[in-house]
Amino acid sequence: KEACGDARRAATIRAVVPDDFIVLSGEDAQTLEMLRFGAVGTISVTANVMPVQMAAFCQAWLDDDMVAVEQLDRLMQPVHAALFVETSPAPVKWGLYEMGRIQRGIRLPLVELSQARRAGLVSTLKQAGVLS
Repeated sequence: KEACGDARRAATIRAVVPDDFIVLSGEDAQTLEMLRFGAVGTISVTANVMPVQMAAFCQAWLDDDMVAVEQLDRLMQPVHAALFVETSPAPVKWGLYEMGRIQRGIRLPLVELSQARRAGLVSTLKQAGVLS
């Protein structure tokens, strides 16, 4: 899992490891770029709130359907950003709570998403079509 913030690192890693070594994106906003640099999949936070779309994105990549890949990437980019406005997993937990998938709450020492960020996350999830 590569999440250093530099998508090119996937290519650097691929150049020095055996062919069967798997590089996965751990940085949702850079998944498409990392796939282009040799990653073969993702460990995704966004997949928690958009599992169908993330699965479709990955399948489109495997099918070499770049039109669908880029369309789905554009749809998910604002959600990627919204899910990292505060320390993970607070935003995704709040999103899942708003979607009715989990109960409200998070274990200490973590804290819930701040009140100031909640409306923005909810708005982004609504715009992405995953929250009504």
